[in-house]
Amino acid sequence: GQAAIMPLQDVGYPHSRQLPHMARYDFPSLNAQLSEDVTHFTTSIAQEYDTLQQRAKALEREWQELQNEETNLKAQLRRLEEQASLNQGYTGSSAPSGPFTLTKEFTNIHEKPVHGIATSYKLESGRHCFATASWDFSSQVVDMQTMEPVCRLSPQQPERRLGIEDKTSPGLYAAAFAKTPNETHLLGVTSSNHHVYLYDVIEGDLKGSSEQTKDASHHTDEVNGLDFHFEQKVMVTVSDDKLAKIWDIEKMEVLRNLQHEKEVYGAAFLDSQFQYNVATACFDQKTRIWDMRDKKRAAEFQDHKKVIIGLDYSNGVLATGSDDGFILFYDLRKGFHAKDPMCKANLQKLLRTAEVRAGGAAAGSPASGEVKRIAFSQDGDKLAAACSANCALVFTGWRESEEPTLMATLTGHQECVFDVAWGQDASSRPVLLTASHDSTVRYWTPNDPMQ
Repeated sequence: GQAAIMPLQDVGYPHSRQLPHMARYDFPSLNAQLSEDVTHFTTSIAQEYDTLQQRAKALEREWQELQNEETNLKAQLRRLEEQASLNQGYTGSSAPSGPFTLTKEFTNIHEKPVHGIATSYKLESGRHCFATASWDFSSQVVDMQTMEPVCRLSPQQPERRLGIEDKTSPGLYAAAFAKTPNETHLLGVTSSNHHVYLYDVIEGDLKGSSEQTKDASHHTDEVNGLDFHFEQKVMVTVSDDKLAKIWDIEKMEVLRNLQHEKEVYGAAFLDSQFQYNVATACFDQKTRIWDMRDKKRAAEFQDHKKVIIGLDYSNGVLATGSDDGFILFYDLRKGFHAKDPMCKANLQKLLRTAEVRAGGAAAGSPASGEVKRIAFSQDGDKLAAACSANCALVFTGWRESEEPTLMATLTGHQECVFDVAWGQDASSRPVLLTASHDSTVRYWTPNDPMQ
C-alpha cells in the first residue's frame, strides 16, 4: 500500500546531479569570507569619503583665502589710485573722479581741522575767493583764479581779551560771505569763543565783531553757523546757547533772538518769495522756519532721528542733513504746509551699495553715513553733502523721484569731510570745494562744463 520512493532523477529535478558535488563546499566559511569582504569594502569607501570631505574643506579654505586676497588687492589698488590722485593734486595736475576732477589739494593752509568753507560772489576786483574756518583759530582766504593765498585772518589774543582762564585755544567753526552787491567782500566767521567776526577780505581788516556789542547781547556759548540775507544787510548766527540771533551787520546790533529748545547748528535765509523767513536746524531733531517780523514759527518739521547739522535752501526747496544718515528735501514752493519731505537720500545705504570706503572708513559702520553740512549749487540743480565717511556726495534729481540720483562720490580725504561749498572759477565755470578734519581743502571741477 505504500508508494515506492522514486529517485530524484526520475522526477525531473534539473540539478539533481550537482547536489553530490555542492556538498563539498563549506558554506559557513564562504559566508564569513563574504561578510569580511563586505566589511573591508565598506570601511574603504568610508575612509575614501572622509578623505574627499577633508579635501573639499581644504579647497573651500583655499578658495576663501583667494577671495580674501582678491579683496585685499582691490583695496590696495583703490588706495594706490587715491594716492596717485593726491600726488597729482599736489602738483596742480588733474585727477579724474567720475563726473568731477580733482584740480588742486591745499595741504599747508591749516595745522588743525578745517571745519567750515565758503565761496564769495564776484568781488569788486572781479575775482572769486574761498575762505576757510579752522580749529587753529584762523581763516585762510584764497584767490580761486591764481590759487594763491590772499590773506590770513585771525582774531588776536582771544584769551586775554575775553578773560578765558583755562587758556584753551578757541577755533573757528563756520564761514560765509555777504551776498548784497556792495558787501560781497565781507566775510563772517564764527568761533567757539562765543563770538562772530566780520572781515574785509580785500583789505584784510576786521570790520566788526560781536565783542563790540554794548549790552552784552552776543552769544554765551559756541557759535556754530551763520548766513547772510540776500537783500538786507543782516545776518543770522546760531549757537550752543540755544539761540539764533538776527544781526544788523553795519552796527553789529542784535535785532532778534529766536529761542530754541536745544543747541542750534545751522541757519539759512530763504529767497525773495519768503524774504522775512529764516530756517534753523537744531539738535532736538527739528527744523524750524521763523518769521523774523514777529519771531513766530511759521513751520516746523521733525522727520530726522538724530541731530541736524546740514541746512540749505534753493529755488523753493529746503534740504536738511542729519547724523541719522538722511538728507531730506522739502518742497516749499506753495508755502510751508508740506507735512512730509518730497524726497529722501539714505547715505548709509548708498555707501554700502557703492562700496565707498573712502580713506579707510568702513561703509555701514555707525559713523560712516553721518551727514554734515550740505550746499546747493548756484543753479539749484545739484546738492553736495559732506559726510563722516571721509568723502562728499553730489546729488541731483530730487524733484523727479522719491530718491535723488547719486551723481558723484568725491573721495581721498583722510578724515571726516565737514563742509562743502560751490563757487565759480575765473571763467565762471562751477567748482566744488570740500573741507575736511584732515586739515586740507580739495578743489573739484566738473568734467562736463554744462554740469
